[in-house]
Formats: sequence, C-alpha cells, structure tokens
Amino acid sequence: MTTIEAIVHDLQQVPPEHLDKVYQLVQELKAEANRKLLAETLRLLQGTDDLPAETWAEIDAYQRQLRAELFTRPNPFLADEADAA
Repeated sequence: MTTIEAIVHDLQQVPPEHLDKVYQLVQELKAEANRKLLAETLRLLQGTDDLPAETWAEIDAYQRQLRAELFTRPNPFLADEADAA
C-alpha cells in the first residue's frame, strides 16, 4: 500500500507546469469519494424504514441518555482553569 509520505515525495518532483493538472485530479478523487460516501449513507438510511417502532424508541432513548451524559460531564480543561484562578 502506498503511504502518504511516498505520495508527498513524488509530488515534490512534479514539474511546476503540471501542478494544476495534479491538483485537478486530486479534487476529482475527493469528489468521487464524497459521492460514494453520500450514496452509502443514503443507502443505509433508507434501509431503516423496516425497523419496528419499539426499536426506534430504544435507539432514541439510548441517544438521549448518551447526549445527556456527554454534555453534562465535567470538562477537565475548564476545571484546571478554575483551579488556577
């Protein structure tokens, strides 16, 4: 598998007059990856219509509990600042 370091090394050897072409190719690859991710996300979301109402209720309850835990926990960075003051 090609590493990022190998790609960056090779990019440094691209002649300046071809940098626009390389940049365009990278942008096209990113766009293609985003299209695939969006398509897969939509496919997964469309497949949830067959879940029973009680399963949705369990999922919703779990999400609410998780959000409550995440947003009410103490922030250690803020606690340090309060101790220093």
